[in-house]
Amino acid sequence: WSFISEELPRLMPTFFPLSAAREHTFAAGLSMGGYGALRLGLAQPERFAAVASLSGALDVTRRCREAGRQGSLLSKAELQSMFGADLSVEGSASDLWSLASNLPGQTAPMLYLSCGTEDSLLPENRASVGRFQFLPFGAGPRVCIGATFALQEAVIALAVLMHRYRFDSTDQ
Repeated sequence: WSFISEELPRLMPTFFPLSAAREHTFAAGLSMGGYGALRLGLAQPERFAAVASLSGALDVTRRCREAGRQGSLLSKAELQSMFGADLSVEGSASDLWSLASNLPGQTAPMLYLSCGTEDSLLPENRASVGRFQFLPFGAGPRVCIGATFALQEAVIALAVLMHRYRFDSTDQ
């Protein structure tokens, strides 16, 4: 994980002319890489403007709980190599839902989830959309819908005050 989240981002600008600005920085991945892209963006929201998951294996907490059971897409050994021997992901830095629920509103990256209609991961991705819909919001594309209304109210209140009262400038 540290190679993808720390070492590679430091290495890439030595090969390519990359911007370090958040608004120019995005991550995307396919399948477990989709999970990784979301984890990267949610764990380091100050670095990423947006992250995308394409057919992502997103519910790793469920996967770890069900490790070794019939029908699991990943073996228990594979999951242990990624998340540790005890597979205790829930509430940890590997838990997407925990990361999302603890995001500061002003830095939440935009999230894009995509999954094919015939993909076995479609139900998991559809469920994830619901869990990510209520991420904290602040500025940008998820700005509070009440912000425009509040600004209009402030302008109307100021107009009413200007109409009812006389305001003079002072030397101070």
